[in-house]
Amino acid sequence: ISQDVLIVTPPTADFTISVDSICEGSSVLFTNNSSSNSTSFNWSFEGGTPSTSTLENPEIFYSAPGQYDVSLIVGNAAGQDSMFLTDLITVNPNPVAQFSASVNVGNLSTTNTSLNGLQYEWYFGDGGESNVFEPQYDYIEDGTYEILLIVSTTCGIDSFTQEVEIVLPPSADFEANSTNGCAPYEIEFSNLSSDNADTYSWLFEGGTPSTSTTENPVVIYNNEGIFDVQLIVSNAV
Repeated sequence: ISQDVLIVTPPTADFTISVDSICEGSSVLFTNNSSSNSTSFNWSFEGGTPSTSTLENPEIFYSAPGQYDVSLIVGNAAGQDSMFLTDLITVNPNPVAQFSASVNVGNLSTTNTSLNGLQYEWYFGDGGESNVFEPQYDYIEDGTYEILLIVSTTCGIDSFTQEVEIVLPPSADFEANSTNGCAPYEIEFSNLSSDNADTYSWLFEGGTPSTSTTENPVVIYNNEGIFDVQLIVSNAV
């Protein structure tokens, strides 16, 4: 006499992963390597989406930085086995670029509030560049400049821009069409000050008028002598 018997042994749980370190928003493929007699698969993924699965080889997405555990329980008619790995998946954060800027006359100061950065590239809008964390920068011309910060990591790049208005102190200069003549003597003064000058304050010793706020005044000298001339220019700073 002969008789067939069915032998069912408990399964053995095992799995591998496609990668153990990823950037947030990326996925991991889990490959089941359990014994061939496994008939059920119960996965648990801390921090993952989905957080559980009954598929044999699931793909899981991770959207938040951190380190996460993974467990697999396999079973059949004879029993079950499990595999639990602590901090198996490392999810690295993406960079976030952010800063504030303040201007004192022509000097720019920056406060870098970026997150998760490894490298920093600054562009100041006039050709100037820097790669320090919080640079200071001196502008030499008036204007509106767009500051660009690019923050990069192994997980990618992010950028942030901000405009600043630069107004530098003016520079005074002038010339006269003549400096020597007979009274009454008329002189035309030409303002040669920098373009960012907004107001003009002239002082003419011995002249008529003795003061002026026009850009290019004409002054008459009725008396002989040697006289001083002063020009003060100003703007918002």
